[in-house]
Amino acid sequence: MRREGTVLFSDLRGFTSFSERLEPDQVVEALRLRPGQTACDVGAGPGYFSLRLARVVGPQGRVFAVDVEPKL
Repeated sequence: MRREGTVLFSDLRGFTSFSERLEPDQVVEALRLRPGQTACDVGAGPGYFSLRLARVVGPQGRVFAVDVEPKL
């Protein structure tokens, strides 16, 4: 069941392939996140997108960042 306000990566309409050069801010903007929402960065690595997502969702929102590499 998809909760209201949930945005999936498949919602990134207009991006035809992963081989396109996507600017990070364009990706975050395309997610249409709002303050107070929750985002998940899977494969977050050092947090390149996590920090951008956190700026958008603000202090009332949450960002869960996970990576398979324990050192990250």
